[in-house]
Amino acid sequence: PMISQLVKKLLRRSGYAMLALAALLVLFILEENVRGHIQLARYKAELRAKGEKLTLEELNLPKPTKPSDAAVDLLMSGGELRKLSERWSVDSLVSAFRLRFAQPGRCIVRRSQPDSGLRFLGRTETTNSWEQFAEQVALAREPLRRARAALQQPVITVPIDYSQGFETHMPQGESAGSISTWLSATALYDLHRKDLDAALGNILAIAELMRLLQDGRIIGFQMDRIWTGEKGLDMTWEALQAPGWTDEQLVELQTAWEKASAINEFLAGAEGERATCLDVWEQEVRKPMRQAIN
Repeated sequence: PMISQLVKKLLRRSGYAMLALAALLVLFILEENVRGHIQLARYKAELRAKGEKLTLEELNLPKPTKPSDAAVDLLMSGGELRKLSERWSVDSLVSAFRLRFAQPGRCIVRRSQPDSGLRFLGRTETTNSWEQFAEQVALAREPLRRARAALQQPVITVPIDYSQGFETHMPQGESAGSISTWLSATALYDLHRKDLDAALGNILAIAELMRLLQDGRIIGFQMDRIWTGEKGLDMTWEALQAPGWTDEQLVELQTAWEKASAINEFLAGAEGERATCLDVWEQEVRKPMRQAIN
């Protein structure tokens, strides 16, 4: 009996000790939570004192409206061209029109190669001859014509609902990627057949396409702009290897790329990204525990 009572006493004390430890852990978590909120509030106050804007309301971002007619045409053209891209192998498309180095400091001039270097997905994966490549480019001519016409419009606006946070839909980024890829493809074929005027028009359209993403206040938009511009600049290098350019055409190329700089919009993109992340965080921490776990 005495041993049994001793065991019970030890178990009771162990239980009290466990409860005390659990209480201390809870208090520690609560204290850290409160302290974290206080420090975050102070840091936000410091940033606001320096003129920083931390919420979507403070940034006063434009409310979602109807997309402009030019934007609708670009999105539709991008969708059609994205379907055409499914005919090519993925790894071929990723590096399709980027500079291809033969050795350090020396790139391959694609237009003068015996074939296009692109692989087309059929029953077997084959490399496109220039004749096969011409058939693919011909399918893209009409949507590209509409895209180039839309890019001539002064206003290209796609509404963005930043309140969706990380779920924000960015169809303009997808469209810009598809359109720029096919503009590059068409420019390469134009260079192969020595049509400098047509190649110039397609390269200039890539530079102009960067306007579609210019006002996006998320870093992703600006990264898409850079990737679009990189494709265009690589194709510009390809074009400059061809003889016959006039001074007027070269000036037009230089002017277009000077206007297409993406650096100036990165600060605004970072501000929007920060406000979006903070908004998502606030929504998450206010969720009930069961909903947050699910």
